[in-house]
Amino acid sequence: MTGRPMLEAAQPRWMIVVLANRSELYSKLRRNFERAGWVEVVVDRRRGDRRQRSSPVERDWRLSDRRNGAGESQATAYRLAQRGDGFEVYEAAGPVRTRCPDCGVTVRCEMPRFAEPPSRLELDVVHEINHARYARHFAELRAFTATGRLLLSYRTMARVRAEPAR
Repeated sequence: MTGRPMLEAAQPRWMIVVLANRSELYSKLRRNFERAGWVEVVVDRRRGDRRQRSSPVERDWRLSDRRNGAGESQATAYRLAQRGDGFEVYEAAGPVRTRCPDCGVTVRCEMPRFAEPPSRLELDVVHEINHARYARHFAELRAFTATGRLLLSYRTMARVRAEPAR
């Protein structure tokens, strides 16, 4: 079995936000994760607390349905995973989606949580036929350090994503 990098996600799995006055740290992190398509390193461009408003809120978005027709959230939600000296690491909160190489269906699986993004991440989908001739899918994940040391090897049942009716 050959691992393939998890580069299929439309959004990065981890976002590292570096303070604007830490350009040397930003450069170092960009170099460290330049080959990791699932990690994005950005400079924090926010100015002050965004929650302070002088004018009232025009619309309360919590009262409306922010989901699209497929029942999935349109924007990726991130959670704070780690806070360091001059940076914060945010991790995507939802499942990983990928395709089965054997049958082509979209499968999704929950990722284990990482305190910091791994330098290399491999994700394989295993298509398995059971005794009743029904297919089931497993996700096999391997995470590595920058030196190639295995951090985690993980196998979990993957769920087939229901395609929206047309």
